[in-house]
Amino acid sequence: YNKDIKGKANINNKTYITKEEKLMLNIIFMILMFIVFGRILKFAIKAAWGMSKMICSIVLLPLFLICLVFKGLVEIAFPILVIVGIISIFSARNTN
Repeated sequence: YNKDIKGKANINNKTYITKEEKLMLNIIFMILMFIVFGRILKFAIKAAWGMSKMICSIVLLPLFLICLVFKGLVEIAFPILVIVGIISIFSARNTN
């Protein structure tokens, strides 16, 4: 700002941002935005993955096996149930 005779700032002298400066600020903004929202997205994917595993194991797998039994496909449902049971026995975590 230029100062006039009384010592006050003269705000009539405007400065404008050039195209290069505007592009640089846009690029910096986009980089920082990807960093911040990338971290939020990573956390959301981790949370959604945990919730989807829980929903699949508690709701969808038993519902799928029940549908197979009602359709008369016990030959397919029983081996799936045995395989899932064996996997759950060996991958069980210690809850103490």
